[in-house]
Amino acid sequence: MDTKRWEYLVSPQFNIRKVIAVEYLKDCETIIDVGAFKKKLPIKHNATLYTIDPLETISEAFHGKFSDWIKSEPILYGKIGVALLGFDFEGDDYEWEHLVSFLQNVDVIVLECATEFDSSMSQMNKLLLDLHSIFAREARFQLDLPDIDIDGFPVFNLRTINILKRIK
Repeated sequence: MDTKRWEYLVSPQFNIRKVIAVEYLKDCETIIDVGAFKKKLPIKHNATLYTIDPLETISEAFHGKFSDWIKSEPILYGKIGVALLGFDFEGDDYEWEHLVSFLQNVDVIVLECATEFDSSMSQMNKLLLDLHSIFAREARFQLDLPDIDIDGFPVFNLRTINILKRIK
């Protein structure tokens, strides 16, 4: 599969998204990075990191669908955090239900997507609605990232980040 169109996501300019995610996940003992591309989250603390990379760009990551990762019975413990960076869900209803069901049982979610990409924003809003009774939004902010010249998808510089924490 040609992954060149997503190269801008691993540029130094876009790395700030991962740094922000790690800051909000720093108290988690288990972290799941869903939809990773080429680079793992730069976790600095002692935590178990699961990287789900459906495009097979990280050799030691799980390659496959989210529902297949769940079926692999990962060992989850302690406070659980999930990073959904560049959120653009491509699965069917079955996959969506697995994702939502799983997220209902975690402690922290970092949810980020391209503000000007209507499909992603719609999906993010649907996910926020699906989780609204379980999570409170700790923060929401916009990133206006620098322009970069890279072949592939149009570079969506304006990003929306939501930090969700489980309601006690």
